[in-house]
Amino acid sequence: MKPLSSSVWARPLCGLALFGTLILPTSQSHAAPAISVGTQVGTVAGKLMLRFKAGTPAQEKSRVLAQVGGVLKHTYSTGWALVQVPQSSTEIALTKLKSFPQVDGAEHDRKWKAESPLPGAEASTQLRSTAVAPPPTPNIPNDPLYAQQWALHRVNAPEAWKTTTGSKDVVVAVMDDGINLKHVDLIPNTFTNTSELNGKAGVDDDHNGFVDDVHGWNSVSSSGNVQDTIVNVNNRGHGSHVSGIIGAAGNNGKLITGINWQITIVPVAVVDADGSYTSDSIAGGVDYILALRKQGVNVRVINLSIGGVDAAIERSNFDSFKALNNAGILLVCSAGNDAANKDKTPDLPAGLPLPNIITVGASNYADERWEFSNFGLKSVDIFAPGESILSTLDNSPTALVIYRGTSFSAPMVTGAAALLWASQPSLTAAQVTERILASAKRVEALRPFVQDGRRLDVGALLDNAVHTVVGVTATSDGKTRTPIGGVSIYLDDHSGTPDAITNAKGIYKICSVAGGSHTVRAELNGEPFGQIAKLNLPTSKAANPGTYYANFTTLTQSKRYAIYGHAVQTLLGGDTKPKSDVDVYLNDGPVPFARTDSAGDFKISNLPAGTYAVRMMDSLNGEKATTLRVVTLPITQPKAPGTILRYSPDGYVPSTFAFTDRVSPYTQSTNIKKESVYTPQTAPTFFGGFVRDDSAVDSMQIVLYRYLPDFSIAEMYDAANKKWVDYFTNDTVSAGSVAGHNQALVPFHLPLPTLEPKYHYEIDAFSNDIVGNQGIDTFLFQVQNSSSPSANSALSPSSAGSG
Repeated sequence: MKPLSSSVWARPLCGLALFGTLILPTSQSHAAPAISVGTQVGTVAGKLMLRFKAGTPAQEKSRVLAQVGGVLKHTYSTGWALVQVPQSSTEIALTKLKSFPQVDGAEHDRKWKAESPLPGAEASTQLRSTAVAPPPTPNIPNDPLYAQQWALHRVNAPEAWKTTTGSKDVVVAVMDDGINLKHVDLIPNTFTNTSELNGKAGVDDDHNGFVDDVHGWNSVSSSGNVQDTIVNVNNRGHGSHVSGIIGAAGNNGKLITGINWQITIVPVAVVDADGSYTSDSIAGGVDYILALRKQGVNVRVINLSIGGVDAAIERSNFDSFKALNNAGILLVCSAGNDAANKDKTPDLPAGLPLPNIITVGASNYADERWEFSNFGLKSVDIFAPGESILSTLDNSPTALVIYRGTSFSAPMVTGAAALLWASQPSLTAAQVTERILASAKRVEALRPFVQDGRRLDVGALLDNAVHTVVGVTATSDGKTRTPIGGVSIYLDDHSGTPDAITNAKGIYKICSVAGGSHTVRAELNGEPFGQIAKLNLPTSKAANPGTYYANFTTLTQSKRYAIYGHAVQTLLGGDTKPKSDVDVYLNDGPVPFARTDSAGDFKISNLPAGTYAVRMMDSLNGEKATTLRVVTLPITQPKAPGTILRYSPDGYVPSTFAFTDRVSPYTQSTNIKKESVYTPQTAPTFFGGFVRDDSAVDSMQIVLYRYLPDFSIAEMYDAANKKWVDYFTNDTVSAGSVAGHNQALVPFHLPLPTLEPKYHYEIDAFSNDIVGNQGIDTFLFQVQNSSSPSANSALSPSSAGSG
């Protein structure tokens, strides 16, 4: 592919390869593509989510619905309802419903494609054929493939099993695509509704509003059929694999074990056979779980290893998840597999501002971020193993498979929560969340991606009370205390990498401190800072996590100096903004002396006389500052008449360390849904949306392609001459361009030619920001005749990747 211009790059037409990307689910190392946990692919034609204002009379509701040809199909516990309208007038009906004063909210029944991994039972078949059950050992299960489950050892599960191996009284709901009801390791721990099992078919025997929910509920088919079977390439036993991680029967001499050896798992199928889920199916699944809770079924936690986009506009599902919070039910979600910072682009439901949601990223063998796991210091709460995870599959009673992705790190945390509830049933969801996060192991390699570098530690969670130690380091002249940044804090006899480094205000925090006796010491420049502190923290497992203080103060010493500084990010036209979370190093030392605060400032105090090389590195991405400062303390400055003293007597250095923006701009469309199918009547006539970038957008250019499935025709649209040209023989031609106007958010509205049925279409949006970063975003869709699948339905991508 030839370049568009010197400032824009291009790549080959995606459709010439695949719509999806293959990941091999084996224990070997393979390069893997970044596949989203959930990708919004469109809306369901003829269906809307609607909520009337409280107190609206039934006759008023009927009158409103009649004016749009609407039929009420189902009302959920949140007040939202699924309404069916004529497919041809879905958008008109939505617009009209929003105009009625009786309506509190109206939105599309949105549809997402849940990316699932490929089946790979053949890899585990070889493992089973040679596996022999180990001899009985206290707190180690006798399941023959337990030794292959590296992640259980990494999260210290055997230590937790000294306290409990789980309880049937703790119920976990798995909102996914079902479960293998015939799997030997899942049968013992799968929920059974005895009232429905012993009742009459087609009758709601337990009067919970759900007919024949013997083992759970399928909100897609509105039935009790929750068997997770491979019916096509898009349904690959995702729910069975997740369930096995949480609670494959342990110590039964068969196959593998879950984090819980015994537990009750309720499968709630919200993903259809095509691998898609909707606003409607999610709301229906949540309603079933809430109904179980009202019946007295002890549902404590939900695993939701699917996700989506546009968290801010999904009101109906937000209200469902809020109802779970009100019911005290914990919701554990996967962070997604886009290798993206979700602080900038939050997902649903992981990005919702609800206290009952724990979002989990994936770590690998080396306790590092799995390369395609999403991350975010604010949006992701904890990491757990998610690479090469062995668990149950759905195509036979003994099927196993190895998968990777954040879909399989989330159930690690779900299982840990259930294990804690088995040990301490009286804990609330908030207390369980606090303990999971406080007991997490602090992993330095994960610190740029999740607060405190948290990685799940089930052993610490069950073994002891966990606490947080905080404090302030300062110097004092006997009257005034001055906070000192850059002081290294060590817990107990730990050496090497500090457990914490005080910020510019002298504050530090150490999480996940077990109960018992501890020593805390502080060092500055390799020298002791203040006296060693001794703490006695509560050890009772029933004790709530507490915060304990260890402050360090040293007397002001003569001939000591300080270095101050500031980090900035370069923006438009040389403008700058403060840059936080930048590590400051002295003299090429391996450990940072300080970290910049939210204002971009740092301070390293109590330095003896000498020469110091000051360098800075972004702790989030490893970028080094463009400048290096060499400072000699004490600093002397000539005081010639009229000369301004640039340095204060204590060694103030007005050093500014510049960083550039390294994040590429990205394009988001407001009218074209990725991987959707349109009819000629609903096909887009324009490409609209916005381009976003922190440093400001310079330009955006789009290329429009069309091709037949056999590629006998593959063309690009030449907007200048308003014609299609052959892809293989022509230079790249533009279908439209946008000037950035040096703004962070740039809207665009580019007309498209008439899009004909039978073709596959691709739009590539190439964007540049003012500091040279380049990005590309791809939008794939089809146009089919009305006799084809319904408008705006999801495409069927070829083999997809991780969960």
